[in-house]
Amino acid sequence: MTYFAKKAPTNSLLDLVAKGEGISIEFKRLVHSAPKIARSIVSFANTEGGVILIGVDDDRRIVGIQSEKEMLAVIDEAVRYHV
Repeated sequence: MTYFAKKAPTNSLLDLVAKGEGISIEFKRLVHSAPKIARSIVSFANTEGGVILIGVDDDRRIVGIQSEKEMLAVIDEAVRYHV
């Protein structure tokens, strides 16, 4: 899974959350559908790129994730079969 970025320092993530969603930042509370996350990935790929923060809801609340392994499997499926 070489397309996954390294984990960012906490202060960098908090800065991104504080900025809020915009043209290059998108929040996803959950990643449970490969086709849905693929749309976000393709959208950024077709523009100037961006950051998808998973485990953050629309009002900038950090809710975390249940299972990193399951989330990565959905993202892997999205990139392999839907992008």
